[in-house]
Amino acid sequence: MTTSTLSRTRASDRGAHLPIGTTAAVASALILILGLAQTAAGVRSGPEGRTLLWLTLGGTVFWTIGLLAFKQAPRSPAALPFLLQCLGWATWFGLHRILPEVGLPGGLVFVAYGVGSWLHGPTLVHFALALGWPEQERRWRVPVATWYVLHGVLFVVALIAVLGGREELFGVVDGVFRRQLLNLAAFLVAVAGLLSAGRALPWGDRRRTVGIAAAAMLVGMGPGWLVRVVPFFGFELSPGLTLATALFVAFPIGCGLAIIGSRHFNDRRLARESRDLQVHLLLERDVQTAAGDLARHLCRTFEAQGAMIRVANGAEPRVLAAEGEQPAHWSASTPLTESVEFGEATLAYPLGDDRGAIGEIRLAGGPAGTIGTRELSSLGRLARPLAAVFRAKLADEELRTTTRELARSAESLATAGQRLDRAARASTEGIRETTTGARQQVGDLAEVQAASRTAGAVAGEVRNEAARNADIGRAVGEQGTALVRSSEALAGEIEQAMHTLGLVRNEVDALATRGEQIQEISGAINGLAFQTNLLALNAAIEAARAGAEGQGFAVVAEEVRQLADDSGRSARDIGRLVTGIRNEIERAVLALARVLEDMRGAAARGRTGGTLFGNAQQHLANLTGTATALRDRADRLQEAAGRIESAVERSTLVARGQLTRAEGAAAAVQQQLETAGELEGEAARLAAVAAKLEALLAR
Repeated sequence: MTTSTLSRTRASDRGAHLPIGTTAAVASALILILGLAQTAAGVRSGPEGRTLLWLTLGGTVFWTIGLLAFKQAPRSPAALPFLLQCLGWATWFGLHRILPEVGLPGGLVFVAYGVGSWLHGPTLVHFALALGWPEQERRWRVPVATWYVLHGVLFVVALIAVLGGREELFGVVDGVFRRQLLNLAAFLVAVAGLLSAGRALPWGDRRRTVGIAAAAMLVGMGPGWLVRVVPFFGFELSPGLTLATALFVAFPIGCGLAIIGSRHFNDRRLARESRDLQVHLLLERDVQTAAGDLARHLCRTFEAQGAMIRVANGAEPRVLAAEGEQPAHWSASTPLTESVEFGEATLAYPLGDDRGAIGEIRLAGGPAGTIGTRELSSLGRLARPLAAVFRAKLADEELRTTTRELARSAESLATAGQRLDRAARASTEGIRETTTGARQQVGDLAEVQAASRTAGAVAGEVRNEAARNADIGRAVGEQGTALVRSSEALAGEIEQAMHTLGLVRNEVDALATRGEQIQEISGAINGLAFQTNLLALNAAIEAARAGAEGQGFAVVAEEVRQLADDSGRSARDIGRLVTGIRNEIERAVLALARVLEDMRGAAARGRTGGTLFGNAQQHLANLTGTATALRDRADRLQEAAGRIESAVERSTLVARGQLTRAEGAAAAVQQQLETAGELEGEAARLAAVAAKLEALLAR
């Protein structure tokens, strides 16, 4: 069905027949009033007055109930025929006492009376079929129209008979065909149609309304047809009021209740239930529960066998609720309809308002035709306000979901913040320990540097003393040469002394060489200590920035450890050299002692060299003192070297500890970086959720 066809159909349902009903009601009221007024003018006694009263009450009841039902449910297919039925009986009550019992009525009176009377049969059938089988309108429309045409033709014939004064023809047409045959046939067809519709319908509101109408028709009209065979119904309750006439009032009352009781044709009831439903759905916390309540309400209101409510949800629609039997061709993945779609027994209606469609409502009937244009019109009155309700419910659901996501993101951020805090605390503690170790290492390396300088100074002194010993040895050699010249007798001893002095000179030269080596090693240790000091300072600086660059600090600490190992090896070399110096000095002392003994023997055998020998002895004594001083200085050098080795060992341990702590700090920093990445991801999610929440609030 296209939109234009839908608009025309709904406009027809809303009130295309209202002018007809209103005009007929006004005309019927005038006829009723004028007829009763003319009847009242001819009343002469009390019984006639009571009869007038019953006619007035009967006409008023029929006219009022017919118009009330028509106004309450103007879109009901049974509303107009029921109104015409009631208006016809109202005119009958108004003109009943004016019509002659025998003979022909006047032309004007017959027209006023005949229009209503000749509509009794077709309107009764029309009312029963429209109330019981509205979905089968295409099947009974033509027969009902034919019935109207037949009555119209007979009415024209009766009018011609009245105007032509043909009383017999009028009696046959009006008395036999209309009153006895056609009206009885209409009564039987109407009752049969309502009863068969009641048996075909499932139990529900519609079946109850059809049952009420059938009972009202049997109770109200049945006694009038049975009065000839059951005289009891002709019992006169009051002058002018029989039991059959009194029961006749049940017909408009019951049928009017049946029309008003139809949910989707009673606009006021539909609006009231729609408001109640909106309030109920708004109070329902879960949108799917609310949709389920709506689906059950739709099935109950429209007597549908199945209902489905879907809303837009990205690429594939979301089924909020499905109630009853679902047709095989209904699928959750079917795209949402953008316009009304009719099937043989199904209806798809967009669920939307001025802001656009958010979903659809689908209804499934029983046999083909059970869902028609009038159900469409009623559903249209519900869909618009319900769309606003579901838009609010979906927004509330999405808002609740967004709130839960925000809560989870906040919890994740809190957990990540706690991990980051613990990692930062661990990193700070490691950096503090690293700084303390670095300071200790700086102090130890400064001590290494001082010890190295002391060793260098001692080595210089040893070298100077060795040079002086060499000069003394040369002086002793010159004096020995003089002794050889002065005393040939002592030549052998002097040669031996010269040989011994040569050994002493070699030992002293070797000692000088050792001193130079010690000085070089001392210089190397001094350079290593200086570089170690600089690296320690760099390590302290890197430790201060370990929160972001902890791995760089680990590299610096490793270099400090290597330099410390080099310093240890240099110190051990110094110790070994010093030990060698001491051994060589002791050998020099022994050699010099042998020189003294030889020289004393030579002095005993050579007096002439006594003075020179005394001088040599003095020089040798000086040499011995110098050697002793050299040994003392060598002891000091060894002690300094020991301190250097101990300090370097401590520096090595500290450097290794710093390396371990640096690796821990690097791991802590890496954990901080990972945690920062998690925080960044959570922050991005939180920003997306916040944007989503902002979009929701902007709706």
